[in-house]
Amino acid sequence: MAACKAGRQHRTATRAVAQPTIKDEEYPLRISWDGILVDDTGLEGTQPHQDNILRQVREVLDLVWGDRAEAIEQEACEILGVRDLREYFRRPTDFFDDYLKRYTKSRRKAPIYWPLSTSSGSYTVWVYYHRLTDQTIYTIVNRYVEPKIAEVERAIAGIENDMATASGRQATQLRDRWQEAQAFLGELHDLRQELLRVAGLPYKPDLNDGVIINAAPLHRLFRHRQWAKDTRDCWERLERREHEWAHIAFTLWPERMREVCRRDRSIAIAHGLEALYEPASSSPGRRRRRQQG
Repeated sequence: MAACKAGRQHRTATRAVAQPTIKDEEYPLRISWDGILVDDTGLEGTQPHQDNILRQVREVLDLVWGDRAEAIEQEACEILGVRDLREYFRRPTDFFDDYLKRYTKSRRKAPIYWPLSTSSGSYTVWVYYHRLTDQTIYTIVNRYVEPKIAEVERAIAGIENDMATASGRQATQLRDRWQEAQAFLGELHDLRQELLRVAGLPYKPDLNDGVIINAAPLHRLFRHRQWAKDTRDCWERLERREHEWAHIAFTLWPERMREVCRRDRSIAIAHGLEALYEPASSSPGRRRRRQQG
């Protein structure tokens, strides 16, 4: 039943991504049309990335509230019980936890904004589900992670240069900064490695598969415990061949799925490969009995 349903959805749904009807220069807000934002305020917290999530939230507040924007932001923080909005977005038990509950119905969980984070959550890239393509991960690596790695490496080099002539308290402070920067750099390298691992599976999302199946290959990058567990469990079910109707299953294991399509007509239909289906022929003995009857 699920396979037939998936097959019908595949035939009727479209993968075309809607294009904006208003030119960027005419729109009152700057929009990341590729669906990617980042939690990046700069190493010193004074130079946020142009696609920084908090920066874009503040642009909305400025547009809507004008001179009252700062007061509205402070009031929101007080209501949410956080020091600042970045803290609210950054901690998995805050924004994403509340957001996940709102996008959960019965046992179906379908958040359409995903936070892909380093192990400590010191750096997070937010992805909008409906803008996912097979190039999204490469865009994240090339546009965000790689430049951030280069930025941190330059900062480390600068700290090392200062350490050469520092002494006393200044030397201690520089050494602490160096250690923090090195740890951050290591997390960024791990993030880059995991993103490229997933991209090379290969990762080709198909919105017809649903949210959790498309999120499953990325389960190691989610810090919210329940969402990480749910997506990991879904990934394991994919490996156990429990979601063979999913288009991502055919992308990941094409030879295995072609064999399944030869045996299972409903799965073959789901993947648009009904021609591969090979009906089982009756045995000679059964054919003779039918003829005698």
